[in-house]
Amino acid sequence: MKSSMSRAWSRGRKGVLIAALGIAATLGVGVPQASNAQPALEAHYTMEQAERGWRTFFNNCAGCHGREVPIKFMNYPDAGSFFTFISENMPYDGGTRLPATDYADITALVMNWVGFPPGDTELVPDPAVLAAIIPQAAPGPAEVFTPGPIAMATATTGPAVAYNEAQAQEGMRAFTLSCGGCHAGTAMVGLFATNFADAGVFFNRISATMPADAPSSLPPQVYASIVAYMMQLNGFPAGGEAVAPDPAALAAIVPLPLPAGGP
Repeated sequence: MKSSMSRAWSRGRKGVLIAALGIAATLGVGVPQASNAQPALEAHYTMEQAERGWRTFFNNCAGCHGREVPIKFMNYPDAGSFFTFISENMPYDGGTRLPATDYADITALVMNWVGFPPGDTELVPDPAVLAAIIPQAAPGPAEVFTPGPIAMATATTGPAVAYNEAQAQEGMRAFTLSCGGCHAGTAMVGLFATNFADAGVFFNRISATMPADAPSSLPPQVYASIVAYMMQLNGFPAGGEAVAPDPAALAAIVPLPLPAGGP
């Protein structure tokens, strides 16, 4: 049995310890603090590679697939499994398989869609290396699907683009109603990318000459929405703001280059 002095000493030590912990906590030292910070994701691909992946995806996959791809990617155990599946099974029509680097580019695009950051080194077409990349580590796909590569805040990305998904959808409707009788969207984006120095020049041309049977008959905001639709088809990422019907502002937007086979 402990003596009264021993019990008093024990209580005293506990009191000193509790007091010391309280002081340390107040000063912010000596006591481990719980943290909610998430570890930074590693960069495994470049933005240029994701843009190439968008071209390949647009030409070979977009006829059947869209927003479900990043969602399905999150269900794979690793990026190597995803790469292996698409390289062995896609395109679905049973045609000639694509080069391994093309499948790596598509994997980079999908990683971009789910929130992996771009860096300075390209993703390699090696399932064993890709097996170290776990999709569930990424934030996951956004609620609003962006067809082209999503620009992120890194040294490899350009300035944010001012158009949004709703405006591009409105532009698609306006283009279909007012332009679709003479032009196909895929053909027009080819002209946008190869024949115009910037989006401002394109805006001026269509607002002055289109529709062919009623030039300049649409409101400026509608021509701007058609520009937004072309930017979407061209692979620009959507943002939060709408394209303004301002040729001077649009002059800062230079169309992305298209692959030899077109968009």
